[in-house]
Amino acid sequence: MNIKKKILISPNSYQILLCELFMKEVYSTNKEQYEKRNQTNKNKVQSDIYIGKMAEFAVWNYLIKCNKLATFPDIGIYPKNLKSFDADIISKDIKVHVKSCNDIGVFPNSWLFQPNDTLCTFPSDKDFIAFVVCYADNKFESYFIQANKIINLYKIPIKIDLNKKVIYEEDLIKIKL
Repeated sequence: MNIKKKILISPNSYQILLCELFMKEVYSTNKEQYEKRNQTNKNKVQSDIYIGKMAEFAVWNYLIKCNKLATFPDIGIYPKNLKSFDADIISKDIKVHVKSCNDIGVFPNSWLFQPNDTLCTFPSDKDFIAFVVCYADNKFESYFIQANKIINLYKIPIKIDLNKKVIYEEDLIKIKL
């Protein structure tokens, strides 16, 4: 059976406000890291931060609606030395790493990862990835998959100046579970 997208629960007005505030504050604490990764367009980086946090809330809302006890998305602003690749949401002993992309049509839908993230190299059996697609109408959908089942899907990004690993939706939907 192929992997299927789940329709998520869009963030409410309170969560949207938290995402806006988070986006405005977090950029300044990690600006140097973004520049090292060739991510120098402030508006694009802030938009990515915003969409990423919105995706976390959409996943959290979905899990709560499914009666899963899950940790609230982290909205703390940390100095760069305290940032990590830890899971975004924990539900019982499952670690959910939320990855997001905008469905804008310029590039195929894909999700970026840091090359040194253990999700790309040595994920545990408890690591799951929520591959969230964010649509312009504040609609969110996601694939949920165990991270160690897709280790062979990582590729080099089409946009070659990014120091990242990527998984493309077209590859993700082909896997059999």
